[in-house]
Amino acid sequence: MRSPKYSFVATAMAFAMTIFSLASCDKEALKLYRDYDGNKVSLIGRWGLVEVQYWTAGVMESHPIEPTSVMEFMENGKGRTLMFLDNGDEKIIDTFHWEKYPGSITIFTEEEWENNRHLGQDDQNYMLGNNYPFRVIDQNTISCEEKVTAGSWLVNVFARF
Repeated sequence: MRSPKYSFVATAMAFAMTIFSLASCDKEALKLYRDYDGNKVSLIGRWGLVEVQYWTAGVMESHPIEPTSVMEFMENGKGRTLMFLDNGDEKIIDTFHWEKYPGSITIFTEEEWENNRHLGQDDQNYMLGNNYPFRVIDQNTISCEEKVTAGSWLVNVFARF
């Protein structure tokens, strides 16, 4: 049996190592999204849909889009959708919550978020939200692929605003 003095010293050493490792950790890296290829970007900010690509049979058809709304990813996993008004103002049309995973983001509606607050992911009443495997193109551009049929898909391209 170990002496109480040894247990105290071991506990104190483990606590100190934890504190030192937290202090040396790159806090900015915790805010970065990493896609499946290892590319990183901060999602914090506004993103608007600027292009839709339709891929089928190895051929790509591209359609540029002038955004009328943007998704705004905010700190602490909160977000909102803003619509641009003709007079130059903005209107909040929706709010959401988001969680970052390696290679994807899951967006939950307010209803899904409230429903899940006290549930585990294995609970049958847990609502999954929508998962988006964003690909980082550069620090101001991300995309997300959506399967349409076997052999054809859409690629939605978002730019930082």
